[in-house]
Amino acid sequence: MKRFVQEARAASSLNHPNIITIHEIGKTASGYFIGTEFIDGETLRERMSRGGVELNDTIDIAVQVASALTAAHGAGIVHRDIKPENIMLRRDGIVKVLDFGLAKLVEQTPLDAEAETRMQVQTQAGLIVGTAAYMSPEQARASRSMRARTFSA
Repeated sequence: MKRFVQEARAASSLNHPNIITIHEIGKTASGYFIGTEFIDGETLRERMSRGGVELNDTIDIAVQVASALTAAHGAGIVHRDIKPENIMLRRDGIVKVLDFGLAKLVEQTPLDAEAETRMQVQTQAGLIVGTAAYMSPEQARASRSMRARTFSA
């Protein structure tokens, strides 16, 4: 439940054309829900399973995903679960990043004028976060070399 609410709050705080819009977070007698915009399209995984993606389309998708992640990072949010299932391709060519369920709010730690966009990601020791198929071997093994790192937005 905590992760559900975190996803909803993280995503609803963002206003960007390439990030899914959250309209409502609520609870009914049968459980909690997130009301989002309807996305008329398919996931990147579905598109890839139909025979791949042309180079020009791949570049366009990558640019739009990067734009969404840049906006999220600028708001102090790291997605942490980018994969083809979390990228929707609308029929009109607009790309939407979904599922902020593993999102991490980060503390901005400017070190100098050039480093104002750097963010310190603080994670809990021993906690493995992500989708196994998309993890590096070091992440999956929870290697000591995989510690909180500084990312540039």
